[in-house]
Amino acid sequence: MDNLEVKIGNFILFMVALIFSGSFHEALHAWTSSYFGDDLARSQGRVSLNPLVHVDPFGTLLFPAISFFTGATMLGWARSTPVNPLRWRDKKVANFWVSIAGILGNLTLAIIAGVALRVVRHAGAGIVPNVSTHLLVSTHVFLETLHYGVWLVGVPLAAGVGLAPWRAAKVPLVRHQRGRP
Repeated sequence: MDNLEVKIGNFILFMVALIFSGSFHEALHAWTSSYFGDDLARSQGRVSLNPLVHVDPFGTLLFPAISFFTGATMLGWARSTPVNPLRWRDKKVANFWVSIAGILGNLTLAIIAGVALRVVRHAGAGIVPNVSTHLLVSTHVFLETLHYGVWLVGVPLAAGVGLAPWRAAKVPLVRHQRGRP
């Protein structure tokens, strides 16, 4: 019974970390696209940390649950942020920053969570870290690092385009004729 309780607790912590990091990641894509002149994500309410607007029923809820119950590696994702590159003011610059915004957010969260983990581990005498807090922070560090690594290498179907040289040549840039959107 204890083993099942631990597994369910780990699943809940994984889901909290996944939903938070996915919402943060997609909100950054939406905010950056909006910053460069695209109002599509803003008009759909996606420039928000509210997880309800970023939850993908399959990728955020069903897939992690199936992974949990089958014993597979726990993975998941949030709903992709819609962007309209034709609305960006500086298309080349915007293409880069909108693509990298989410992953820079994940890297920042991984660093913050890693520092928090070190503080919790080395808090000093008399302070006993809460086990669930420790697991949540370590799960968060793992997820953020995994997300960053997947994006950096450019795994097909993953968010972003990757910075690896063999992927950089495949970055689609928006081109349009003068006078047309």
